[in-house]
Amino acid sequence: MAFDTISKSDLILKSECEAILKRINKNHFKDCTGATTCSSLLKDTIYAQKKAEVFEGKIISWVPDFDPEGNHVWGADNGDYILNKLD
Repeated sequence: MAFDTISKSDLILKSECEAILKRINKNHFKDCTGATTCSSLLKDTIYAQKKAEVFEGKIISWVPDFDPEGNHVWGADNGDYILNKLD
């Protein structure tokens, strides 16, 4: 689906996870969760901190998950995942 055709009715609410999506320009969006507002169900974790940027040809994403003491226990340690569109 092209960005210029997305409407509010295309979005799906994920319970127990607050994410803020901000349009930067026509084909560039950024989103992030609050510090501890996105619950996680991965082993030994209780919340995640999602950060992502969406462009026309790629998505850059970082989603670390944390234990109750705030230790990073899941997700990339050395930077973002970069997902490039394949033609």
